[in-house]
Amino acid sequence: MKALLVAAVLALALPVSSPSPAHADTLAQQVADELRKAPVYIDASIQGADNDKARLLGRLVINDQILVVILPASATANLSGFAESLTALVQMPRTIAIAVGSTSIATIANGSDWPPETVTSDLMRRSTNVSVDITDRMATFIGAVHTWQKDHPKPTAPSQTDLGSKGGTWLYLLLGVAAASGGLFVLKRRNLRNEELYGAPRRYRRALRAILKYRDKLDSDSSAARDLTAICKGAVKYFRGNSRDDAALLHTYLTKVAEAAEDYYGISLDPGAYTGGRDLMEEHETAIGEFKDFVDDVVRKGNVVRANESALNLAILRDARNNL
Repeated sequence: MKALLVAAVLALALPVSSPSPAHADTLAQQVADELRKAPVYIDASIQGADNDKARLLGRLVINDQILVVILPASATANLSGFAESLTALVQMPRTIAIAVGSTSIATIANGSDWPPETVTSDLMRRSTNVSVDITDRMATFIGAVHTWQKDHPKPTAPSQTDLGSKGGTWLYLLLGVAAASGGLFVLKRRNLRNEELYGAPRRYRRALRAILKYRDKLDSDSSAARDLTAICKGAVKYFRGNSRDDAALLHTYLTKVAEAAEDYYGISLDPGAYTGGRDLMEEHETAIGEFKDFVDDVVRKGNVVRANESALNLAILRDARNNL
């Protein structure tokens, strides 16, 4: 398979001292094998690797075309050689964000052009200017790619010239009906989301939206998804009927629930990548369920402070990511 050019500026490349193509190929094969299991690979020797992996997995969406690789500076002195070897091994069109030490580049594999190579290079350059922290930089890059893709929808319909006027006309009619149906679905989902948030003060909706975002990524029949829905409904019901000062305290808790939901989703994508991954999922699922019971108590008593906090796993809810 043809290896595509690496989108990097030579001035940003790591210093090369006695580059070893064989080493780059071997390392690339190892990383490619790991990327077949999960779209984010962070070398286990990097401090907080599991934590950072969960965070980046949470930034990706279903059927995302982005792969992320983070390696320590000691992994290779031949960054461009490693990147070229890795792109040759990736079997699907993908955008690959690679960081070795403090240096990060973006490359494309297998003919990926959404975004094209010039755009991925520019987005990575901009992301590099945002933060010196590699995980923050990669999270920014993922968000930038998603924004570009939203602004530049990928064309899917063949031209009428290719199809013939009669066949093309019918296809466009069908596509129009499908697009209208899709639009109605999106509008219905948006209206449902608005209904779920209706009655909550604007200053408290951000946390609720974050919870709903990760709820929508989970299996709708899972207990975590059901509990997250109940949490939002209960919180909105409380906000509608109360203007108490302790509403801010409930909102603080909701932001931590959103973090726990994000982490739960990230772990669920690849439980095997974490030490005790299944246990971590169960702990977060239990914490979310306990918070649902807490919100029910808040609604019954009409006051956050008087509600029963004793059952809450606040160690997870207060700082979810430190428990990974």
